[in-house]
Amino acid sequence: MTELTAAIDLSKEDTPVFLATSEAGGQPHIMYGGTLEQMDPNHVTLEGWLCLITRQNIESNPYVSLVVRDQSGTRGFQLTGAVEDVAELAVLNGYAPAMQEGVLPRTERKLVIRIDKVLDFSRGPHTDEPAK
Repeated sequence: MTELTAAIDLSKEDTPVFLATSEAGGQPHIMYGGTLEQMDPNHVTLEGWLCLITRQNIESNPYVSLVVRDQSGTRGFQLTGAVEDVAELAVLNGYAPAMQEGVLPRTERKLVIRIDKVLDFSRGPHTDEPAK
């Protein structure tokens, strides 16, 4: 089993998946959630309700980091790479009665991400060497 496959398998165990993006100037932003799937040995997809900042960051800077870890924080992976494609799946607009006028609708998107590195990610001491 490859490290990427192990990360995907871990993501299916009801563990959190985080997506870190940054705008062109470097200001970071982290998103929680989404469904992670492996497309091929070097690509994954992430489906989720992306906020406006995440979308804007990806448009100006495609490089991202994904973190998948178990609930205890003792086992996990950081996947680094670049978004190669974005597809809109659904738009939520006006569904919630409490939604204020002028609030932008939430959009469910599917990101295709090329994975360049798979690193260990855990609560304890670790190196930034590729996962083994």
